[in-house]
Amino acid sequence: GIYRQLQTVLQMRFAEVGTCRVKAQNNLMQLVLESETLAPPVGADELLPVGCTSIEEAAQRFLKVLTDDDLSELEHRVQQDIHAEFGGLYEACMNSAGAESLLRILRNATRAYLNDRLGDVDLAGMLKQKHPSKSAFGQAIAKTYYDAEPKLVSGGMWVRSEVVIFGAPEGAGGAAITRQATPLLPPNAASIATTDEAIFYREYSNVPLAALPQLGPVWSAAYHGAAELTQTSPHVRLDIAQWRHIDG
Repeated sequence: GIYRQLQTVLQMRFAEVGTCRVKAQNNLMQLVLESETLAPPVGADELLPVGCTSIEEAAQRFLKVLTDDDLSELEHRVQQDIHAEFGGLYEACMNSAGAESLLRILRNATRAYLNDRLGDVDLAGMLKQKHPSKSAFGQAIAKTYYDAEPKLVSGGMWVRSEVVIFGAPEGAGGAAITRQATPLLPPNAASIATTDEAIFYREYSNVPLAALPQLGPVWSAAYHGAAELTQTSPHVRLDIAQWRHIDG
């Protein structure tokens, strides 16, 4: 009797493992299809590593420097994330949302690891490759700064208290960018160090609602009354009952 009961349990578990295998194979097929999709063309404002002319070429160059140790470490991280969220691969596959979650965990862990593995980026060199002349390089930096200006409202008293944050890599990699950006920045601009990107953040603080072209007196009254009516912030999306993760 004990043997028959154990056999029944193991047969059920064997069938469940078969279901897990099918789900894993479906995930693999989806990843293969995604990997065979052609990379999008390079956008007008996108940068590529020095010497690369396409996104695919840049990706292949990066892949060539990865080793078996990288793959082992990545697998270890993925297993850790799966165990932390589900308790293990079997539990994840048997979960109703496990199949989609496995892909999400795999993508997120891979993206995070590769970002760390990428290391320092020659951002200035990438900019110079796209904008070879000194004037074109400066114009690109200036355009980025002016494009960051808040467009929702026109000039007003709040412009005097504009918040500006500039970010660029430290060292030689960001020196050329910083030299071009410094004359554009107001005296009270804050500076931060980044790893692989240049940032211009601009914000107008304390803009009155009446200054917004989208808001008139009726909308202003509705906005101020929303907190009392709903007993929560008017910025909370009460119309969405269930949020779903979107891999980005």
